[in-house]
Amino acid sequence: MVYALAAGKPERRRRRLDLALPAEAYREVERSGVPIRREFALAPGRYQARLLLKDRASGLMGSVRHEFEVAPVQPLQVTTPILTGFLPGRREAGQRRPIPVAHRTFAAGATIACAFSILGAAPDPVRSGPRVSVAYRLRRADGGDVMASPARVLSAGPLGQVTPVIFLKRAGCRGGFTEVDLTIHDEVATTTLEVVEPFTVVRP
Repeated sequence: MVYALAAGKPERRRRRLDLALPAEAYREVERSGVPIRREFALAPGRYQARLLLKDRASGLMGSVRHEFEVAPVQPLQVTTPILTGFLPGRREAGQRRPIPVAHRTFAAGATIACAFSILGAAPDPVRSGPRVSVAYRLRRADGGDVMASPARVLSAGPLGQVTPVIFLKRAGCRGGFTEVDLTIHDEVATTTLEVVEPFTVVRP
């Protein structure tokens, strides 16, 4: 369920999903959780998403709320980065596609994948598709760099989509609050966008 937080009557959009897990999948679900994806077409503004879960066998219920903002449309945009440590063996277009998790806490020394999509990049008049570069830095709360990567030009997909996956293999080696700083540059339109995503690393 998604509510618009603007003044006036909240806008409700409900979707229901029934889950039935086979016994052999339960152990894997305990480790990784159950990824549920739902898409909503929303106008710019602030929203609150509400998720309600119910175990039909026991009657136990749980809920979570999350507030987020849909930014106005701009020429160059980036979807909210997905940070996850769950990387299945299955590949898409030759690349492992991470599965989203509903938390921002990871174990020290774990490989963390950062996945996002770049939207609105200008097409290159010379070659097919956009020409976009990405540089990133991984920083601790004190401002010190854990790792950094210089800008590299990304390859667009067959439909012009740019959906990179960055693997942070030394993420948060000391533990504590950490953030990944992404710098996206449209090489054709010469526009730049910076995105910062925080997360926490805990030591065992």
